[in-house]
Amino acid sequence: NEGNIVISKKVTSLNDLKTMAGLSFTVKASTTNENYLRNHFQKSIINTLPANELCLKSLQNGNANVFVADGLYIQALLQKNPSLNINYIPLLESVLVQNIAILIPKNDLTLINDINFFVAEMIRTGQINYLKSIYFQAFQVRID
Repeated sequence: NEGNIVISKKVTSLNDLKTMAGLSFTVKASTTNENYLRNHFQKSIINTLPANELCLKSLQNGNANVFVADGLYIQALLQKNPSLNINYIPLLESVLVQNIAILIPKNDLTLINDINFFVAEMIRTGQINYLKSIYFQAFQVRID
């Protein structure tokens, strides 16, 4: 069909789309995802919208081929709306490492140490991966 993209190789991440011509992206404006697309997909059409929900609607309405958002957002979206798996393929392999930041009072050294210890323990014990497995199903992508 005209307008469909035929993929002949295994695609697991956004970066696998770099060599494909004719892609149009929809992405939330003023995000690291937008910056990434502008730097790595300079020949593609990049449409920005103020909210992820509007980007999804843009994809569903055929105004874009690819909706780009944070991996956890996509996983939660697919878990909430499993029917999306019928028409769309999630590419969940990371292309960016984003650190989570918080702002806390300068002089609260106890809180700073507690947070650092908590995060280190979550990583060391594998709790981070365990929590991801509970709250986000692992999606297997298969392209025939």
